[in-house]
Amino acid sequence: MLINILGGIIETIAITLIGTRLNNIKYSQVGIKALIITSFFTSCFIVFIKEGIKCSN
Repeated sequence: MLINILGGIIETIAITLIGTRLNNIKYSQVGIKALIITSFFTSCFIVFIKEGIKCSN
């Protein structure tokens, strides 16, 4: 489960960085701390949802 959360963090950071770059938003405007915190909570949410779906089948 920890590996899934770490993988989710990396995935959401990559998606966010690519999205901000495509929309011409500078990284300094976003803030790296906000990016990491948002990525952590998003990856936790995704992992818990995926685990819940696996258990119910």
